[in-house]
Amino acid sequence: MDNKTYKLLVGAIVVSLLAIITVIVVVVTLNSPSSNNNASPNASPSETSTLTFSADPDTPWNKNMVLGNFDKTKNHFVEYSDPMCGYCGKFSLALIHNNAELHSKYIDNNKMSLEVRLTDMLQQEEKDNSKRAAEYAYCAADQNKFHDYYDAFMNQMDKDYFSRGIGAYHGAPEIPHLEDSYYDAVAQNSGVDQAKLSSCLSSGQGESAVLKATMSARKTATSGLPSFVFNSFTTSGFNGDWATIEKMFSAGGI
Repeated sequence: MDNKTYKLLVGAIVVSLLAIITVIVVVVTLNSPSSNNNASPNASPSETSTLTFSADPDTPWNKNMVLGNFDKTKNHFVEYSDPMCGYCGKFSLALIHNNAELHSKYIDNNKMSLEVRLTDMLQQEEKDNSKRAAEYAYCAADQNKFHDYYDAFMNQMDKDYFSRGIGAYHGAPEIPHLEDSYYDAVAQNSGVDQAKLSSCLSSGQGESAVLKATMSARKTATSGLPSFVFNSFTTSGFNGDWATIEKMFSAGGI
C-alpha cells in the first residue's frame, strides 16, 4: 500500500469515527429529560399527568378524586359531573349535608368508594365557566385537595346561583362569566396551596385533563348530567335528596 492510499484510508476511518460519536451525542441529548421540548418549565410530576380517562367504571381517572379506598372495596360508584350543572350541584349538596352518614355507612367501612369524573360538557361558547372551574378542580386534585375544593365550590355555587334559580335547571337564567378571582377565593378557603395551584394552571395540565375527560365522558355519559354508574346500575339526572341517593346505592348492590 503506497503512502497516499494509506493516508486516504486513515482519513476515512477518522471521519467515520467522528460521525459515529456525533450520532451518539445527539441520541443521548434527545433522550435527556432536560432537553424535552414538550415539557412545560412549570410542570411537575403529578397525578394529572398519568390520568387514564378510561370509560371503564372500575378504572379510576385519578385516585385523588375518589372518596374512600378504591383498592379495598369491590363497589365503585361513578358520577359524571360538570361544575356548572345545577342538578350535579344538588347531588353534591345532598352528599355534603349527609357527610357523616355517607362515611359511617358506606365509605369508612369500605362498602364502597365514590368517584367524581369532572367534565366541561355544559361549556358555553361565550363563557368558559365549566372549563375553568374544572381546571381548578384537577389542579386541586394534584394536592389531594379535590373534594375539599369541589365541595366548597358546589356550596358556593348553590349560595350564589343555584338556590336563586340561576343555572339550576334547563331553561333557567344563565350563570354569568366568572372571573378567576371567584375560583381563587374558593381554593383559598378550601386549603389549596395557591402557589402550587398557579403553577399547575399555568402549565396547562388542568386544561389538558379537562379536555381528555370530556372526550371520554361524551362516549359514556350521553343521556345527560349528572350521569351515574354503580356496578350494573346506571341512571342520569338528579332531583332528589339523601334518601334518593341511598336508593341508588341499593340499586347498585349495597
